[in-house]
Amino acid sequence: MKIARLVGCIIAATVAAGSLSSPALAAPSSVDPVAEVQLRAFFDQYEVSDAVQDSLIAKMDSADRWLSLTANTKPVSERVQVSGGMKETVSTYADGSIAVSGTQIPQPEGQGGVSAQSVSGCATSSTAYSATYSNCLADVNLGIMRMYFRFNWRKTFGTSATITSFDPNSRGGHCILCSMANQRVYRINSSDVRFAAETTVAWDGSPVQITAYMGARTNLSSGAFTYHN
Repeated sequence: MKIARLVGCIIAATVAAGSLSSPALAAPSSVDPVAEVQLRAFFDQYEVSDAVQDSLIAKMDSADRWLSLTANTKPVSERVQVSGGMKETVSTYADGSIAVSGTQIPQPEGQGGVSAQSVSGCATSSTAYSATYSNCLADVNLGIMRMYFRFNWRKTFGTSATITSFDPNSRGGHCILCSMANQRVYRINSSDVRFAAETTVAWDGSPVQITAYMGARTNLSSGAFTYHN
């Protein structure tokens, strides 16, 4: 079923790109077929069912905002998994939309880490009193948009966990059927750094404007973790 659906989307995307003279299979909706292929690949990766995917694509078709993109909306369930060197929290909302928040798992100094951005990964070094974590990736992916940046933090055992520095030039991501302007990475306090952007989501000709943000926080009990609006 997924193979047939994906083939249909790819054919539709090829037609939209002008590679074929006539459509072999109609696109399932008015959503840009290339964008649909990308979104469904993301949903497949996190085991979102075909029926839910169809419902979310239909919501895009009618310019109905996903709950994962709606401020002050709580997920109905969460699960934690390890994937590609990241510790990820997959949050599922009532409409089936998801948000994947991840922080890179530190590796012993000298071993490096796994990095989706082809940059030296998150490394740790320690003394009897503290542990230092360098070049760690904070990443949030909602399918329609992804935002990430790198930061350094330190845990002083029994005392504090603080973000010592961050790299504003390491920010990046993507925005499918939307745009991100005024991108900035800035410090909220000693244990909180945020990446924000003014985002316009153009669904069915009805732009939805939000200030999208994600960030990294640290504390003694949880270490480093990622959050988003």
